[in-house]
Amino acid sequence: MKIGASTIAYRNRQLNADLLKEIKVSGIEILELTDYHPAFDYADSAAFRTLKAALDDLEMQIYTLHAHLLYLDQACVLWASSSDQRQHLLASYQTAIDAFARLGGGIMVTHDITIAERDQPEHGEQLAALTENLQQITTYAADHNVRIAVENLGRGYFSDPVNLKNLVRAVGLDTIGMCIDTGHRNLNGDPVEALRIAGEKLFTVHIHDNHGQHDDHLLPTRGNINWSSILQALDDIGYPGVFLYELSRAVDIGAVSRNFEQLQDK
Repeated sequence: MKIGASTIAYRNRQLNADLLKEIKVSGIEILELTDYHPAFDYADSAAFRTLKAALDDLEMQIYTLHAHLLYLDQACVLWASSSDQRQHLLASYQTAIDAFARLGGGIMVTHDITIAERDQPEHGEQLAALTENLQQITTYAADHNVRIAVENLGRGYFSDPVNLKNLVRAVGLDTIGMCIDTGHRNLNGDPVEALRIAGEKLFTVHIHDNHGQHDDHLLPTRGNINWSSILQALDDIGYPGVFLYELSRAVDIGAVSRNFEQLQDK
């Protein structure tokens, strides 16, 4: 299994060739790109062309894009139902997908899927709108060499991987799947079980550890997750993707390669 890491550990720095070189020196060649970086703009096509040139020059790959469109624009609610709201939402996602396609495409991850709980009156309407919007986004993405992965949350309706898989099934397209975040699931359940529930719909993972109380984004083995069971579950379901670390501290990126070796030795 190949390993990679998210650029979220460097979220306070601009994403440029110098940062990419620094990450590669740390031993990482496969990346998840986050849009938290200063001055990040999906509409800046020139910046994406420059980024693609730097990636090619360094022989690095963007495997996934972790899109936080609701963080960037509070109007980008994925369960938007009015005509104007939906038009704005879909246009924003299309712009992000177009930008990702300039980098070669891959898997776009989102956890902007918070909806009302099952016992609340808005639940059914929000779930239906979310499903319909994801159908349109996924269809557009597929035409641009991009797949969509919805991520389990740390709390709420979609913290349950069963609910998340039901959403993916309801969308009903081959190019939408799941991202299981081990740290999120460890806050309220078993991340090993979550991987097994995802099964063939597991498109990617967010790998990090905690002690079951806070979303700490620790290097594996620094919390209480059973990593030998995690690796066994990934092997049992035939996960074909990257073991993607999502760590909070840049200083830990240099330890990723050795950490993965240690996990395999357990």
